[in-house]
Amino acid sequence: MVRRMLTALPLTLEITPPARPRASVLLRRAGCLGARANRVNVIHRVDRWGSLPASIVLARHGFDPVWHLPNRGRRAQQIEDDLAFAARAGVRRVLCLRGEYKAEDEEDTPRIREVVRMVRRLLPGASVSVSLNPFAAQGPKTRARVLANLDAKLRSGAEAVQTQVSFDLEALRPYAEAVKADHPSVRVVPMLMPALSTRAAVRISRRLGVPLPAALLSRLERYGAEAGWEHFESFARAVADSALFDGLAVMTPIDPTPAFAARLRSVFC
Repeated sequence: MVRRMLTALPLTLEITPPARPRASVLLRRAGCLGARANRVNVIHRVDRWGSLPASIVLARHGFDPVWHLPNRGRRAQQIEDDLAFAARAGVRRVLCLRGEYKAEDEEDTPRIREVVRMVRRLLPGASVSVSLNPFAAQGPKTRARVLANLDAKLRSGAEAVQTQVSFDLEALRPYAEAVKADHPSVRVVPMLMPALSTRAAVRISRRLGVPLPAALLSRLERYGAEAGWEHFESFARAVADSALFDGLAVMTPIDPTPAFAARLRSVFC
């Protein structure tokens, strides 16, 4: 039995801010799904407009932004200063994560679970999420260790989990089942990005360390972008049909074209 229609599936749109503080570009990217997006994740990259100032601009223009707060290479005082600024600006959603950039941790760099506690203390009433990379369970890391690390973050006060980009929903199910068993009220939100060519799919896979289903690669080689959109919609429908998941996060290209935005809206609107 279908639990939700795609038109009712809670959606988080994940965007990349422009390289420079350009509100018009930021707003265009955030408006890719129009009012259909419930929230807008603002990626943090060291070579771009910061997630926090960009989130503040989005909030002032009526969006519901999610600030990406990384801890990699940062001192506790830097994070506290950001949280104080966010509190004054009225930021109300935070995703605590390591950050996809290279930097050596400082002696007092807090762990993610500690950052979650800092958010709870310095940003009262904020909605706090943490990330989960199900593909980290390789080599010395096991699924049990990944889940134990996640459990510590949730017990520190996180109320939602967003996964790394995935093209295989079945790979996420054991993690979602474990979270729901121990933390029934925690929201689990998988993330997907439309892969519209073999080249694009391989690039995403290598950059993020995400495995690609052989069937998806084969169909992309034979049918191109249409196969990518079919896989994307099938993934979204599976999320909507499952009681394990509480919405879908959609990662978009850095600067989505009007055609891309229109096709994305056609899936959910």
